[in-house]
Amino acid sequence: MQHINHNLRTTKRRIMLRVWYSYLWSLLVRGGFVYGLILGGAVSLFGRLTHVSAITHNLLQVPLGSVPSFAWHAFTTALAGGEVLTVLVTLSMVTMSIGALQKLRALLHRETLVA
Repeated sequence: MQHINHNLRTTKRRIMLRVWYSYLWSLLVRGGFVYGLILGGAVSLFGRLTHVSAITHNLLQVPLGSVPSFAWHAFTTALAGGEVLTVLVTLSMVTMSIGALQKLRALLHRETLVA
């Protein structure tokens, strides 16, 4: 009888292990998880590579109409100054934000169609 109980425990453990593996795999396959993971890494790298409060202060000093030209000038100056990693992190942050917002929009749009 003890042998049967041991086999049942082992079988249940294997089944639950496979259930957890499939659950983790389903999380990894979903695009939102990957977007969130990469976006979180890009935001933390951006915080390490730049002084965020100085960027905010500089943006607040610029008139509202010239913010896009100021941002473009800062971007090209950083690229010309050799801060390629900062530019790549910024581009990845923007790209992942746009992708995550599109995924969220598609998800919300799908749920409103179902309801």
